[in-house]
Amino acid sequence: MQQEVDAVLEKHALFAIGRTGGERATLSMYDLSYLDLKGRNVTRIESAGTLFCYRNLPGAIFHGTTFHNTILENADLSGADLRDADLSGASLVDADLTGADLCGAILSKIDKRGAIGLPNDGGGGDWKPGD
Repeated sequence: MQQEVDAVLEKHALFAIGRTGGERATLSMYDLSYLDLKGRNVTRIESAGTLFCYRNLPGAIFHGTTFHNTILENADLSGADLRDADLSGASLVDADLTGADLCGAILSKIDKRGAIGLPNDGGGGDWKPGD
């Protein structure tokens, strides 16, 4: 599965920077848990309803990405750039309040209506579940 996602994201990387041969990735309704997207540019990817549990996503770029109703429980989003992302209805914590790592993540201008486990101020930093 990692190789398939890597191939899709290679085309998406071209799309994200406006290059010929690029194609917007649509990964909605997939279980992408445990896969590695470290440092990837997934700007404006469509991933509504996707499972990103236990995902390795530090430093990934998610400008304008749709995470509507996505589950990001225990995902490593440290240093990720989520500006203008749609996190409405997303879940970042599991039943035990073990949450996604948002340390240093950029969360400006996100849509977090109905999201579970996001800090109230919309900023990144050292927020932990229960704060």
